[in-house]
Amino acid sequence: MSITLYLSLTSSPSSPRVSINVPLEATGADLRKLSSEATSVPLATMKLIYRGRVIADKETGEVLKEFKLENDVVIHVMGKPAAAAAEPAPSSSTATTTATGASVTLPTAAAAAAPATTDASPLASALMTLRTSNSNDVYRTALTTADKLLKNIVSHPMEEKYRTIKKSNPAFNKRLGGVTGGEAFLLASGFTIETTEGNEVYVLRPSAQAWPRLVAAGEEVAPKNVENKNQTQNLCYPA
Repeated sequence: MSITLYLSLTSSPSSPRVSINVPLEATGADLRKLSSEATSVPLATMKLIYRGRVIADKETGEVLKEFKLENDVVIHVMGKPAAAAAEPAPSSSTATTTATGASVTLPTAAAAAAPATTDASPLASALMTLRTSNSNDVYRTALTTADKLLKNIVSHPMEEKYRTIKKSNPAFNKRLGGVTGGEAFLLASGFTIETTEGNEVYVLRPSAQAWPRLVAAGEEVAPKNVENKNQTQNLCYPA
């Protein structure tokens, strides 16, 4: 018996999710090995994240029970795939290989070409507001701040200090939180507003809903930040 899980590569936003079949008795080490083989991300540099928790390389215990993993849930894979030799693509929509008692299903080029179905309208609206309602300098600073904020959380998912920001923080308000469209962006990225000891704070709580929104926001912001920086450099150093 096994269940199907989906792997999402945080280092490759355009890549489709990869499905793997995981035996019910699999350990954390088994799941990491299957994920590494399916994504080509080396075990030494790979992190598996589910609901903000890191899946450890444990040789004992049943990882599906420990993390309450069910059919069709998405696990986020941090790390870059190692370079692999090109292989002829199979004619069907998926290719299946077998590894230590579990099959791994990889999408073919045809399947990869299919557009992803994600509802990013609140995020897109917030980013558009940031762009159209602020000066170029303010927008550039907001993008840089947002990019750094999201990358810090993804890189340190277990550290709460990266997921909690006081609304009264003057520096953060000037750079993102108080900018037109800034709060909408934070909420669209998975943050909520809570009151702690009389102070309002932006908080991102690890959950099945918040983490995918955080990753999606990071995938939207990073290329926009790079593009904006390149445009600024071109204006400063014309050919």
